[in-house]
Amino acid sequence: MYTSLQINRKVYKWVAPDPATGKKLGRYEPDVLLVAPKSQQIYNLSTTWDLSRSLQIISDAALSNYDLNTISQKDKQNDLGAAAKLQLLHKTTFNRQASLQLKSTAQIEYADADFKPVERLRTVEFMRDWGLDFILMAADEKIVSLSTVIANETSTFLKYGYTRYERGMDYKGDRHQIDQRFQQKNWIVNKEISFTSFRDRNVKGSFVRPNIDIMKILPFLSNQTVGLKYSKENSVSRYLLSDSLTPSSFSFNTFQLSTGSDQSQMNKWSFKYFTRSDELPGGKEMKRVDRSQNYNLQYEWM
Repeated sequence: MYTSLQINRKVYKWVAPDPATGKKLGRYEPDVLLVAPKSQQIYNLSTTWDLSRSLQIISDAALSNYDLNTISQKDKQNDLGAAAKLQLLHKTTFNRQASLQLKSTAQIEYADADFKPVERLRTVEFMRDWGLDFILMAADEKIVSLSTVIANETSTFLKYGYTRYERGMDYKGDRHQIDQRFQQKNWIVNKEISFTSFRDRNVKGSFVRPNIDIMKILPFLSNQTVGLKYSKENSVSRYLLSDSLTPSSFSFNTFQLSTGSDQSQMNKWSFKYFTRSDELPGGKEMKRVDRSQNYNLQYEWM
């Protein structure tokens, strides 16, 4: 047991076990836990082939060696892990007068369950975007993605992308995404719309996320701007047996109206109205739990 003496360190007093039963009567044991020495190594090989002026192949391969205990010789079968990515890129100009280019990309990616990267392999919101839990067991991952982009150097950007994600033996997800940027005649338009569907042995669901941002510059009012923004995230997953919503389901949407003076000037002002509503699962339906409305007025005078 621990005894409080007037010294600069802890002192423990020996307490003998019960002589009849052998039961330990103290509160501490004279044990010191040793941290096993670990090692982590990454081997990487990257190559780029320019097959022509418009066609390129990029490949990445990696091998990880993660040893939880370099002293022990047991359970070494899962120390080695592998990952690879292969990209095919094609670029061509089909309207030289407008400087329009068509860029297409095909990509295949694989990482086995034993691959241990030194840094984060996926983005912070990757699991949420695919309707997965934040903490998961390691599993083999396969990702196939296709995309095509029409763009010029200044005002036009239109992209469509498709991604197939498989995790382990059961999880399969598909995502379609459209991105557009347009800037012409004092109009600035940005749109990002994605739809994801996923399914495993227990759950099926979808994730819809539109983001729309439109702004108009008014030259006859000293370049005053008027803007509208709308965004929504609706992730709904249901148990296959009961059709009830899972606790990880969520939904929110925001809407904003704004106007303001030319922000490049020294003296400027802006006004914004912003509203947001949130929904959480309740049985088999999503239920709104709150709604906020905000007004913001800013002045800067120099």
